[in-house]
Amino acid sequence: MSSNRPGFFQRLFGSGERTVTLEKRRAKRETISIPVKASVGSRELEGPLAMNLSPIGLFVKASPAPPKGSVIDLSFHGVTENDDTINVTGKIVWISRLPEEGMGVEIDRAETSEENLKRYRSMVLYYIRHPPLLDQTKEGFVLMACSDCDWVGKVSSKHALCSKCGATDLVPQ
Repeated sequence: MSSNRPGFFQRLFGSGERTVTLEKRRAKRETISIPVKASVGSRELEGPLAMNLSPIGLFVKASPAPPKGSVIDLSFHGVTENDDTINVTGKIVWISRLPEEGMGVEIDRAETSEENLKRYRSMVLYYIRHPPLLDQTKEGFVLMACSDCDWVGKVSSKHALCSKCGATDLVPQ
């Protein structure tokens, strides 16, 4: 016996005639891999990478990811022309397990100094406006391709690491 009642996904997303957007970004993002120091409380995370940066947040690849709702302190070193350290505080707003374990971090404007907010936003906006090479920073960023998974993207020339599979066998583009 068939029913004319719409199915679960049709009720959830509407009819197939419309295009459904499941995620809306509040700010433009830049996909790069930047080594960052990250700590939650007194625990320092091992080998975190800042990725998918926007002026209001970022994705931090780290394993194991701390719980959602945790406060995280991030320090970016050697990413500005004058070697300033950028320290920001954020809140973990979502966790990713597969394919890349990590967390979505929203920058906490109340807990981050105005000067560090300004530096962080300047860094992100510079990356957004100056693809694909970021040679003017001290360490420099270059466009690379991964020999293992064929990913192509910008990585630190000093700490080149594929942001898709974590491989270090990268080839300049």
